[in-house]
Amino acid sequence: MKHYLITGGTGLIGSALCQLLLAEGHHITVMSRKLKTVEDKCGVGVKAIQSFADIAPNNTIDVVINLAGEPIANARWSDKRKTLLASSRIELTRALVDWMAPRKQKPECLISGSAVGWYGDSGDEILTEDADYHDEYTHLTLI
Repeated sequence: MKHYLITGGTGLIGSALCQLLLAEGHHITVMSRKLKTVEDKCGVGVKAIQSFADIAPNNTIDVVINLAGEPIANARWSDKRKTLLASSRIELTRALVDWMAPRKQKPECLISGSAVGWYGDSGDEILTEDADYHDEYTHLTLI
């Protein structure tokens, strides 16, 4: 049984992941701006926090999964919105790495999924880890 810290846990992917990990018996902490939504979206027993400061230095986190960032599908991608999308991911990832660096017991694994557009729209093509990137906005800005 492991202790997972998930940023962005109330989103589409994060909430499904929380449900799966809970069903497997793991402990989950979700960092969210909306604490009241965490239990409803992620499951009963998930601990909700608002910042890395809410995690005691002696609280062991085995795995960190970083899915946080402004939602990409709820507004038009104006130049201002694109800046917000990028900065929300970059700033949180920097804060996450800064939080992990001084910890005596570091997580075993960090998974960060902020570049969902790496492969772009490839239609029906089957993609693997060896597939090349697709040169479009989400690849260029959200990595």
